[in-house]
Amino acid sequence: MKKLLTLVLALVMALSAATLCAAEPTDEWLENGNPKSWEADRSATELEIFVNYSWYGSSWNDDAARRVTDETGVTLKITKPVADDNQKLMLMIASGDIPDFICMDMNCPLYDTLIESGLVIDLETLAEQYAPELIANADAEVFTNYRWQDGKTYAFTTSIEGAKYQEWAKAYNALVGSNQPVWTIRKDYYEEIGSPDMTTPEAFIEALEKIQALHPDKIGFYAGDCGLSSSLSESLSVTGYQFGIPSYVENEDGTLSHKLRSPQFHDALMFLHELAAKGLLTRDSFIDTKDVNQTKVASGDCVLYTWTIGDGKKVPDDNPDTVYEILPPFDSYQQTRTGNGWNATFVSAEPKGLARRAQFLSYLASYDGHAALFWGNKAEDGETYSGDTSKGPHYFLEENGKPTAFAEYYAAKQADWDGIEKSNGLSTYWFAASGLWNGINFWIPGDEEYASYNEMYADHIVYKPEFASITPAVDSDAGVIKSKLDTLFKTSCVKIVFAQDVEAAEAEYQEYVKKAEELGLATYEAALTEKYQANLKKMGK
Repeated sequence: MKKLLTLVLALVMALSAATLCAAEPTDEWLENGNPKSWEADRSATELEIFVNYSWYGSSWNDDAARRVTDETGVTLKITKPVADDNQKLMLMIASGDIPDFICMDMNCPLYDTLIESGLVIDLETLAEQYAPELIANADAEVFTNYRWQDGKTYAFTTSIEGAKYQEWAKAYNALVGSNQPVWTIRKDYYEEIGSPDMTTPEAFIEALEKIQALHPDKIGFYAGDCGLSSSLSESLSVTGYQFGIPSYVENEDGTLSHKLRSPQFHDALMFLHELAAKGLLTRDSFIDTKDVNQTKVASGDCVLYTWTIGDGKKVPDDNPDTVYEILPPFDSYQQTRTGNGWNATFVSAEPKGLARRAQFLSYLASYDGHAALFWGNKAEDGETYSGDTSKGPHYFLEENGKPTAFAEYYAAKQADWDGIEKSNGLSTYWFAASGLWNGINFWIPGDEEYASYNEMYADHIVYKPEFASITPAVDSDAGVIKSKLDTLFKTSCVKIVFAQDVEAAEAEYQEYVKKAEELGLATYEAALTEKYQANLKKMGK
């Protein structure tokens, strides 16, 4: 196994981006590389899982669930709370009687309480005793990034965008999707001025000025996501990404500072000020509601607007000439992701039935489990999509072993994602989902459009899992300070952007920093640092 994995990784590193797909692990490696402990006992049994989300809707009565029961013998009894107040979960813990599995948000306030109760088992012990393949099947970060204070891992964290996910997503042009923040420009106006390079602030402003001179009735720069209106925050919407504003400033002494202390934050605000001074950025972006916002974009009133790739591709039926083009990013563009997943699944430590729980969790985390619960029914040789979204077949295997959804099934799901999920159950049982395997079937090879977007943006994405969940609680002293800082920024930003001249804008910026410090910026930064350093400790850094 280790020799084969080393060979695969060596091939991936050696080959060019154009041939990366051919170097991905084969179906044989994915499916048969690890033992399958759940095959030891497939007798009929019922296991119970408490899903601590009142909105959860699946109940183990669909084709996806039936596939799993056929393969493992397990029928899952799913319970959930009436309200999202953690009351039911709290009563379970207090009584000392919990079901086989518990799912909760990884930021749930009862996360530590459940571990401290002694009612759940650490996953390393579970795997060692009953399902050793669990550790090999799971995303590596499940066992490296979420250690509790005793150094053990109690929660199976789902949907992690870890190292393997990042490597494969780049290889399949899937790291950048339709929700990537971008700037889009009216294609007709852009071509009218010769489609110049706009990847520096200077070239960007120069191009907009040329278009504005030809079309003075249009808004030059418009925040199409309402990012500069009522939802204004220090992220500065897409502009913040273009300038590479960090989520937090990491200092050499191991502390964190607020992003206002970064030069990128200052430069982005001064850039917005220059746009406003030249008449390219108006107050519309700061006052428009979402409805007004969308109407202006759809009617073609904006030369350039900011939002996402998916939004930028929309073309109004009543205005076919208004086609927006995705612009390449500034060289300074940086999007910081945590990739830390969101759901935590715990296993009861009750000795009776522990082996079966371990084996079922291992199945859920495995290739087989993801095939049954996320990809659906596999096509046999020569078989095509039947048109039945429940029975499938839903996917086939590429020559290199990658599972790929039939285009017709993918199109049907795109048209009615929620309805089809409820019908066939696929993607709804994410209790041990891998960040990679739970959606790799929808990574469609040969998509030239998204290949170009990934070429533009993928290298500008960085992952910082240590930044996950470090924002202080809203009712804490630091949380109250953060609320005040947010309010301060909303008023200060407008003053900076629409200042009379550069000198006045700089003065307003310095005044903003001064007031932030007076509100307790240092206390807020200390709270960030404490949680940041705790995360690093969990990750063994």
